[in-house]
Parts: sequence; C-alpha cells; structure tokens
Amino acid sequence: DPGDRAALDRICEDAAASGGATERRDEGTALHAAIERSILGQPVPSLFAADVRAFQQCLRDHGLTVDAEHSEVMVVWDEPKIAGRFDLAVSDRSNVLYIADIKTGASLEWSGGSFSTQLAIYANSDSIYQQGDASDGSQDSRGPMPPVNGTTAFIFHVQPGSGVCRLAEVDIQYGRELVDLNLQVREAQIGRAHV
Repeated sequence: DPGDRAALDRICEDAAASGGATERRDEGTALHAAIERSILGQPVPSLFAADVRAFQQCLRDHGLTVDAEHSEVMVVWDEPKIAGRFDLAVSDRSNVLYIADIKTGASLEWSGGSFSTQLAIYANSDSIYQQGDASDGSQDSRGPMPPVNGTTAFIFHVQPGSGVCRLAEVDIQYGRELVDLNLQVREAQIGRAHV
C-alpha cells in the first residue's frame, strides 16, 4: 500500500541495513559492549581484543582508572527534565572523578559541540536513577550523583578494528552554555506553538 508510510519506512530501513548502512554502527555498538565487559572483568571477544587493549593502555598512559561502580549509569537532571546514560566515570591520580564517554565513529572533528553538551548534561545531573522491575515506575529509585569534575570530561575514541585509542578532553563548561542555549530555544519554540 503506497499510502502506508510506516510500512514504506520499514522497507527502506531494511533495505539500508541489507546494503550495509548500519554495519559501522553495529560494529561500534559491539566494541562498546566489549569494553564494558572488560571493565566488569569479563572475557572480551577476540575480534575486539586489540581495541580493548588500546583502551586499557590509554587509561594507563593518562593515569586514569575506571570507577566500575559508575559504569553505564542512568542520571537525571531535574530542573530541565533531562535524563541520560553515561558510559563510565574515571578518576585521575588525585582521585578526581570525571565523566567519560566512548566514541567509535570515524572522526571527532565536527562533533565537539554535541559531545560537550552531552557530557555537560551528565556532569550536571542531580541523581543516579535506577529503574525497578515494575512497569509503572513504582520500584524506581534514586541515588546520589557522585561528585564529578565540573569543567572537564573525557572521550575515549577507538574505532573498531583499529587497535588505537585516543583520549580527548572536553570542555563541559562550554557544554553547559550550549545546554542553556538549547533550553532557551526549546522554550521559545513551545511559546510559538500556542499561536
């Protein structure tokens, strides 16, 4: 049925996947999972062993340690009503805790603003949010947000199959400015919607 847009969208998505359009994304997701397994002390698929070793070496080279308690953590920032899940937290030799994210794309070159915004949201969150088993949210709970550095966060950039990991520092004070700007735009759009 040419009028069934949902069916047509599904057909297009399936065709793109069959043509390899999601292959890169899927590899990145799998590498991400392998790094998470290594953080938890679990075996890593041999396909990503070199990449995981590169990530671990990058940590050592920069004097950083993963805080396993704060890996794949959902957080909530109450005032703007934003939630997200950060990849990990790392501490330096002085035990300062930093929000960190793992990126597996081809380049970080044009993503500084979005990464800064994303990591600023995590760092400014009010609490850790844990979803319970009940679908109505009645068993959900909150815990205290760990004290994290409010000026800098890190990105670990490792492409699947490269065996190379690069650490990038991210200015999350700038990211906070971008969050505020985005919130102003959102408010302006909401106001216009009532015309």
